[in-house]
Amino acid sequence: MKNFFLFICGMLVSFQLHAQDIGYSLKKSYLIDSSEIVTVENLKVANFIPYQYDLHLGFQSKPVWLKFNIKPIEISNSDKLVLPFGDSQIILRMGPYQLDSIELYEPQGANWLVQKTGDREHVTNRICPDDTHCMALSSPPDREITVFLKVSQRGVFSVRAEVLPLKSLAPAVANGTARNSASIAIAGSLLFMALVLLMIERNFLLLTFCCFQGVVVIFILSTTGRIQFLLPSSTPYFLDNLTHHMFNLRVLMFILLGWATLSQYKPNNRYKYMVFALVTLLLLNNIFIQIGKIQWFILLYLLASGVNLFVQYYGIYSTTNIPSKIRILLIVAYLLYFFILVSALLVIFGQLMPLATANFINSFADWRTNGGPAGIIIFLIVIIQQAERKLATSQVIGKLSLEAAKSQANEEKLTERQTLIDILTHELKNPLGTIRFALASLKKQSTVDNDALARVSRIDRSVERMNELIEHVAHSNKIDRFVMTDAKESVDAMELIDELTSDHYSDGRFNIEIEEGASFFTHRRMLYVVLENLISNACKYDNRQAPISIIVSLQASVILIEITNSIDPHIRPDENKLFTRYYRHDGVQSLPGMGIGLSLVEAAAEKIDVKVSCHTEPELVSFKVEVPL
Repeated sequence: MKNFFLFICGMLVSFQLHAQDIGYSLKKSYLIDSSEIVTVENLKVANFIPYQYDLHLGFQSKPVWLKFNIKPIEISNSDKLVLPFGDSQIILRMGPYQLDSIELYEPQGANWLVQKTGDREHVTNRICPDDTHCMALSSPPDREITVFLKVSQRGVFSVRAEVLPLKSLAPAVANGTARNSASIAIAGSLLFMALVLLMIERNFLLLTFCCFQGVVVIFILSTTGRIQFLLPSSTPYFLDNLTHHMFNLRVLMFILLGWATLSQYKPNNRYKYMVFALVTLLLLNNIFIQIGKIQWFILLYLLASGVNLFVQYYGIYSTTNIPSKIRILLIVAYLLYFFILVSALLVIFGQLMPLATANFINSFADWRTNGGPAGIIIFLIVIIQQAERKLATSQVIGKLSLEAAKSQANEEKLTERQTLIDILTHELKNPLGTIRFALASLKKQSTVDNDALARVSRIDRSVERMNELIEHVAHSNKIDRFVMTDAKESVDAMELIDELTSDHYSDGRFNIEIEEGASFFTHRRMLYVVLENLISNACKYDNRQAPISIIVSLQASVILIEITNSIDPHIRPDENKLFTRYYRHDGVQSLPGMGIGLSLVEAAAEKIDVKVSCHTEPELVSFKVEVPL
């Protein structure tokens, strides 16, 4: 009960002290400087124009004089209590921070007490460490006073002002500092998130947004005056120009954000040229900042910002493959940007005055310039793109799965067909062997019967054709089933050539020269197919004018096999068509064969990286086989 009583007493004392605070009414008026007004004394009789809310005069090249009539308002039930002077000292608080120069003239008897501040003035001690300029008045807090201020601002002239006692300054500064800190925190967080996303998924859009957001962070530090604490040795002129450069660069990066968003969807080339022109214009705009032509800089910035809307809309509609969700998102985003831009123009040129107050537009570091709206749009675009890619990937995976299933089914059918071919070729070989043996017996018995001998010869040729066809099918099947994972082996050249020529051997039929120690290290089955077909081909078309030459020699990096046979000049083949499947010279149509053998040679050679070439002369055909060592 005792504690509750003490609490109630404390609350009453608190209410009493709060009720005895002093407030101030502020009557504001302005006068644009002219050549006739040169001293403060002249201002007492000048006709000032009253204004309410904040003052926005657009472009002003001359200083503007402000007249503030400050009248104390006692918010108390007792007129006897007088607060200490220090607690209620009058503080004049002005913004934004970008005001170049502020000269305060306060009456002190017959003289004027002058104070100077501004972002282009050397100020040793700042009363307000936020984005405003504060000046303490020397006049008694309970008296009505009139002060004059000479304010210079290059470019767009905007001023907000308030008067408050010293004890109320801390909460006001804390509120402004919290607002600016929140804006910097949001901008920094967006930059950090963009950098993390950039490391995960490297693309031009996220890289451009990182650069844009980095410029935004520096821009907010400049417009709130915090850059001065980071660069204490820099001059006010440098820091003021830095703010304008960052403002210009922020607009430039905003234009590049539009380009980075649309470039991946291949917009019209005219769009690219228009973006390049706007970027070039803004780069040149930095020259006006350096030479002090701030109004020209702002005019070009506004021109580029307005034209950029039409350029981006042209880019959106000139792309044909942009996803509909991203197209709609960009259209809505640029409509909102258009609304904000028009509203800002109306405010800085003195329109929308009831709205253009400190509650509507606090400073250049408000919610519209911390990168938040742009960040939301960019992250939504990235999310939509990720969703589109996942959908496309799932569709591709589905198609690949279907193709894989079809391929597996085809492979199983192919394996079954290859097995069937193996069985058929093996089964056909046996009856063909029996037929050939029987034909040989019939030939011996039909030596006196010419008609019977002719019929047996025709049967023999047909059997030879069937046998050759079966051999070719068997070889083709071996080539199709061959894979490079099969192990290589060492093959003695002499042994392999003897095996290949044994079926065709007769006295003087072959002239074989094999270099001593020659051996192949390759896939034996494929090399056997290559050489067996070439030797069979040589035996088939040889006119027996000279022995078939087989020479095996060791070269620098290969083992060279040369197979040469003589031919009738009338059946000399075309070198360019020799390895083409089913090619046969017109003069050999009566001989067994289907023109498949040399195409099998080429296919088998490619499997084991062996090079086969042919050279023909009027009466000779020579094949060269180069087997890597």
